[in-house]
Amino acid sequence: MSGMVNAIFTLSRAKDQHGPAIETFKSMWNNYMKVWDGRLAKQRYCAGGEVTIADFALYGVIARMKAAQPALVEGFANVARWTDAMAARPAVQRAMKF
Repeated sequence: MSGMVNAIFTLSRAKDQHGPAIETFKSMWNNYMKVWDGRLAKQRYCAGGEVTIADFALYGVIARMKAAQPALVEGFANVARWTDAMAARPAVQRAMKF
């Protein structure tokens, strides 16, 4: 997913923007978010009931996107719940200050 974020950022900031490419990557991002939202509807964390490295990796990507283009993470209630839970973790708070 971080490659997707980089593509969206790069294309969106380009001097000569190519609208169809941006929309393609945004559509792909939206599909990823739908998958994660559905998965997080069934379980507390990415891989089940306990936090794993997958949660930290995904949180970094989603937090970056939320800061840069918040509209792309809106409308996914389960991802929002999970993001809030991850953001409340002391280790995540320390890491985000790094």
